[in-house]
Amino acid sequence: MATGIKQLHSTPGNPTTPSLGTGTDTQGTARMIRPSNVNYDLEELSAALHYNDEWLGRAKVAIEVLDQSNAHTAYARVIFFDKERAALCFHLAADIFRCAQLTRVVHRALGASFERVVPPSLLIDVGPIAHPDAALAGSPTVLADLTASVSMLANSTTEASWRQAAVCAYVVAFRLARKLIAAICPPTPNVLDSPLDTAIWQLRMHRSPKARALAEALASMQVTYSTAAFDFDTPFPQDQALLQSEAMKAFQADLAAFQATAA
Repeated sequence: MATGIKQLHSTPGNPTTPSLGTGTDTQGTARMIRPSNVNYDLEELSAALHYNDEWLGRAKVAIEVLDQSNAHTAYARVIFFDKERAALCFHLAADIFRCAQLTRVVHRALGASFERVVPPSLLIDVGPIAHPDAALAGSPTVLADLTASVSMLANSTTEASWRQAAVCAYVVAFRLARKLIAAICPPTPNVLDSPLDTAIWQLRMHRSPKARALAEALASMQVTYSTAAFDFDTPFPQDQALLQSEAMKAFQADLAAFQATAA
C-alpha cells in the first residue's frame, strides 16, 4: 500500500494562498515525520510545517502523487532554511533513479496545482532512505576528506573545481568552528536565522582577541564561499580558490593554537 494522509484535523485557509508559518525553527533545523500504518497524520504534518496553509497544501499534493505512484515512503524530513523557507523530502526504499523519477512527477503536479508567480517557500522532493553507516558530517574522516580535496580542487584546471574548492574550504572551517564553540564558548541563545552568522557571533562572544580574529577569518571565508556557491554571473578565478585554501590552513592552525590556550 502506498503512502497517504490520515484525515484528522485540517488547518483553515486556502492552500493556494501564501501564509507565514508560526514556528521558530532557524536555518539548519530539521524535523522528521513518520507515517502511521502508511498514512501521514495530518495534524502532525501540519504542526511540522508550522501550520502554514500553503506548505500543507503543497505537501498534500505531493503525498497524493506518491500514493498514485504506489510509492511507500518510510519518513519525511522538513529542513528549514530560515523562518519562512523550508524543504520537505519524502524518503523511501528505492534507488536514485526511482527517486529522481518520483521527484519529477511531484514537480509536475505542483506546477499544475499552484499558479502563483511568487516562488514557493516550501520545496519538495523525494530521496532514498539514509544509509545507517553513512559518515557523520562532523566526523574526523569527513573533515579529513574535505581538507584533502581542497588543495586538489584548487589546483585543478576548471572553474567548477575552483568553486568546489572554495566551498569545501569554508565547510571545513565552519565545522571546526562549530566544534570549538560547543566545547569552550558559553551557551548563548541563537538569535540569528543563519547558523553561519551565528558561529561568527558566538566566537566574538568569547570576548578574547584570538577568538575575534577567528571570527574575522571565518567571516572572510564565508564571503568567498557565498561568491563561489551563489554568484554565477561573475567568473570565479583560480586565485580565489587558492586564497581560500590558504585561508583554511591558516584558520586550522590558529584554531588549534587558540584551543590549546583556552583549554
